[in-house]
Amino acid sequence: MRWLRLMLRLFFLKWVVIRYQLDQLFFPKWCCVSWWLSGCQKPKQNRADRLFLAFSRLGPVFIKFGQMLSMRQDLIPADCAKALSQLQDQVNPLPFNQLKPIIESHISSIESIFSSFDKQPMASASIAQVHRAVLLAGGQSVVVKVCRPGIKQAVAQDFLWIRAAAWLLQQIVHDGHRLHVTEVVHEIHTTIEYEMDFMREAASMSVFARNFAQDDRLKVPTVYWDYTSSKVLVQQEVKGLSLNDMPRIQSSGIDVKALAILGIELFFTQVFQYRLFHADMHLGNLLVQSPDQGFGWIFMDFGITGSLNDRDQRYIAENLLAFLNRDYREVARLHVDSGWVDQNIRIDQFEAAIRTVCEPIFAKPLGKISFGELMLNLFQTARDFNVNIQPQLILLQKTLWMIESIGRTLDPDLNLWQAAKPMLEKAMKDSMGLRGLAKKTKANLPYWLEKAPDMPGLVHQFLALECDKATHRPSEKNVQRSSSSRWWMIGSFIVGALSVVGALSIFAI
Repeated sequence: MRWLRLMLRLFFLKWVVIRYQLDQLFFPKWCCVSWWLSGCQKPKQNRADRLFLAFSRLGPVFIKFGQMLSMRQDLIPADCAKALSQLQDQVNPLPFNQLKPIIESHISSIESIFSSFDKQPMASASIAQVHRAVLLAGGQSVVVKVCRPGIKQAVAQDFLWIRAAAWLLQQIVHDGHRLHVTEVVHEIHTTIEYEMDFMREAASMSVFARNFAQDDRLKVPTVYWDYTSSKVLVQQEVKGLSLNDMPRIQSSGIDVKALAILGIELFFTQVFQYRLFHADMHLGNLLVQSPDQGFGWIFMDFGITGSLNDRDQRYIAENLLAFLNRDYREVARLHVDSGWVDQNIRIDQFEAAIRTVCEPIFAKPLGKISFGELMLNLFQTARDFNVNIQPQLILLQKTLWMIESIGRTLDPDLNLWQAAKPMLEKAMKDSMGLRGLAKKTKANLPYWLEKAPDMPGLVHQFLALECDKATHRPSEKNVQRSSSSRWWMIGSFIVGALSVVGALSIFAI
């Protein structure tokens, strides 16, 4: 039965490919079935529109896949990326009687948890459906997010054919191996699987709430862990003003320019202070706090988050500052040092290519420069230089693009670069200046203290080994080298001991 469903799905996929003449995107038209069936006529729609219609027709999994593929502008043409980014993750709602067994098998009977449960969904997306409810214990208004039945099997089934198509394209398309098509598909598949695990989402929400617990300018819904599982997420219902209703926001007396700046500040705080950021900040996942709630933002839907390590965090800050200062040589050098570009590349050529992309954009007034336009052009350049775009950086780029778009919805004159520069400079000081040194010393201090008692023994072992080597008829040069090594080790031990003592004196409580 499973193989029958797989084959039926394959026939449907083939029909959609032929219907929207997608085979002509990759092969000469004379060898494409769709070209002959259409009477050798040219497609009526452009390739971006055909791709958009095909993904929409193929259903929820392909809609989600298309949305994520649209981020990879280093792989697909700009017009196709723009079309796929407009895919709407809205599907027909399921009857409540299909969701009820999932809720009750993962937490408990609905009557024992909720005093009321709205059977009409608030929203219905490709992975989950959302309902309002009221808890029996406490009477709090909550939102219940339920995973759609059979979605995991549907994702696995569709990605079986997507992986096969990716492998085929990688073999026959020019530069297919360099673009790592199969790896990209695997990355997107993994991201979607993570999004289907609501315990991951709940954990991200909990971390965000803890990170911003002392900042009333950002609110995150509370997770009710007693009623949450991998398939059901129960969270606090939060209310605010929708960004789709700008007249209401403006008439409420909210300072929209300050709100736009705050959005940028919160984004950079996520990236450079906590290294964990919300990576799906579209209009549907953001609310504005109403005046009676305070001033700030409300974040929702943490199914997609991104994280950075220390190295990526530092290189991102350095790259953005280099762009702001138009230091293209530094941008090229950072890309090579970070491992994003082949070490054998000529930096002067890469610098010239970056300058060619950036100078026409920076010729505009700073407030009119679009970060999205800049990144789009840079990704096109990246193809020519085999730049390996990291997945976490793709999420970061996408999120910053969304922040820019939302900020300019609130304030058309928003100067993203001017607002970002002080935050980037602060991030650099925190990671590389004296403050960064003190922070790293404090973080490593427990490890140093644990190893400190072993240092004399390690030094003794090393000196004994050196003495053994010296007894085997050493030359004068070897004797000098052995003596130098001893003094170097003794000096290192003394410096290390002093460092530990100094750290203790700084951080002793």
